[in-house]
Amino acid sequence: MDVVTKADTGVAASNLGANQVKVPTRHDLAKIKESSQEFEAIFLESMLKSMRDSVQKSGLIDGGNAEKMYESMLDSEYAKQMSSQSMTGIAENIEKQLMASAGYAPDVGALRAAKMQGLAGYQAVSKGKFP
Repeated sequence: MDVVTKADTGVAASNLGANQVKVPTRHDLAKIKESSQEFEAIFLESMLKSMRDSVQKSGLIDGGNAEKMYESMLDSEYAKQMSSQSMTGIAENIEKQLMASAGYAPDVGALRAAKMQGLAGYQAVSKGKFP
């Protein structure tokens, strides 16, 4: 695991001291991403089950236990597909929280790009140009 200084990222992790931040390996990133997608899938499956339970059955053509098992499996697959396609953004937010709680530095390239974009916006406004 690499360690970068606070000057590189602008962020400090409290468990490493004031000057150093952990940078995750690809394996760490993959595990965090997989865990966050699995959690999102579990949440979405629970939501789909609750939505299905709220619909009243007519009793005319109910499938019994077989239908309940099929619907459960179908909801599980729907949830996995929704999670893998990043439809809700839940997994991304969980991923960010896991990264922060583990003391990992955010993406240094993205931070630098955001800094540059903010600086360019500030310079444009200070010159009287409004985007």
